[in-house]
Amino acid sequence: MIDSGLLRGLPVFATLNRSHPFLLDQALRLALLLPGLAMELGVYGFILVLLLLARRRREPALAHEARSTALYLTVCGLILTMFLSSAVITNNDFGYRAVMLPQFFLLLLVADVLGSWWIPGHQPIITATPGRRRVTNGLLILGAVGTVYAAVLLRAWLPWIVRDPQAGFGTLPEDNYQIREAFGVLNRVAPPNAVVAFRDIDPVLDRKEEVMTPNEYYQRMLVMDAGRQILNAEGKCAIHFGGDSTPCRAIQRATVELYASPSPNADWALGYCKRFGVQYLVLSHWDPTWNATAGWPTTLQVAAQEPAFKILRCEARER
Repeated sequence: MIDSGLLRGLPVFATLNRSHPFLLDQALRLALLLPGLAMELGVYGFILVLLLLARRRREPALAHEARSTALYLTVCGLILTMFLSSAVITNNDFGYRAVMLPQFFLLLLVADVLGSWWIPGHQPIITATPGRRRVTNGLLILGAVGTVYAAVLLRAWLPWIVRDPQAGFGTLPEDNYQIREAFGVLNRVAPPNAVVAFRDIDPVLDRKEEVMTPNEYYQRMLVMDAGRQILNAEGKCAIHFGGDSTPCRAIQRATVELYASPSPNADWALGYCKRFGVQYLVLSHWDPTWNATAGWPTTLQVAAQEPAFKILRCEARER
């Protein structure tokens, strides 16, 4: 949860980083595990520690069958997700998906404990000392502030950043509207099994640290709003969860050629679509062929069109 790379570059670790980089990385990960859990779980982690201490002292309230089961599932789930990671994709999808299961049981336990402290007439499950109450209340306030901050950042960042002409995000809200409108039209005129293709964008080329680029936002909008099978959703061959990688390179090379400027003619585009089973091609102002004066963007039949976005029918007409 805390990147070990933040410490690996320190001068004190320079020698070990050169001689045993893997050992240093794993040691730092282990050392950062507890502070990482504390930062991630907050008040839930504090109550979990109190519950474990009470369990060790064999306090009667913790002998309750439901509480014992919830505590067992919480601890086992946290251990599992702390020491196992997914090697299928680059990010640890298993770690931050599977951990929701122990977090659910921990949520029930914390609600049970706090309810026994706050609701008059209830016997406290664990002793509520003044110090424990102060720490709990402080962590609750900190968690609430963090939640508000995350919500504001999530909902306000993009509307704010689009006002900066230097950032390159300015057209995204209008782009999203046009994409949804165009695919809405396509859904009325095309069968559900029709396949669409668009120019794939590799965000790695432009990405700086963890900030998503405008291109990446645009491509995510295409993927989410298409609502149907897509030939090429990303610049890489995404077969992590299954699929045949054999056609990938051919699809990538042909798609680059299709969207190159100057544009290939309509026959070439129709051959591309027949080869890969595509019925519709997407074109927008993000593509270098948007303003083409010749080639397939000007000759294929338009299925749906917006001021800066259109979907072209890519099937040979029967004669």
